[in-house]
Amino acid sequence: MLATISLRALRSDDREVIAGLLARAGNFNAAEQAVGCELVEHALANPGQTDYLFAIAEDDGLAVGYACWGLASMSDGSWELYWIAVDPACRGRGVGRILVEHCEAEVRKARGRSLVAETSSRPGYEGTLAFYKKLDYEVLGRIRDFYVAGDDKVILGKYFPL
Repeated sequence: MLATISLRALRSDDREVIAGLLARAGNFNAAEQAVGCELVEHALANPGQTDYLFAIAEDDGLAVGYACWGLASMSDGSWELYWIAVDPACRGRGVGRILVEHCEAEVRKARGRSLVAETSSRPGYEGTLAFYKKLDYEVLGRIRDFYVAGDDKVILGKYFPL
């Protein structure tokens, strides 16, 4: 685990950092990367908005990962983990865990009941599923052929006692 990891809020100079993280992650296609960047733009253009919350993970001042989460639409206590990306050079060193645990703490602080994440069943996402399961997320559902034929949407979640 990285002893020097710190978390901070989103800043305007993170546009390029996050775009680079999404591109280097190796599993986000161009459309997915564009959506991730759109959420950053939305948050930066609307100071004080609460739709998309961000945490940037830094190691000795260098951004090495980020998470984006928010309260699910039409819900009073179900939250969604929209994005998490960690620089491939830092994977396996605890950055992702720190980010997810931060999101969970923020959801608990807001008296949230659950945190839900979705991912793909495409080859290359086995590590993502294993990551969530290691953090005690359970598969809540699977929608066959959701993204494209042969690529299911896998929905994972974790419940928090109130």
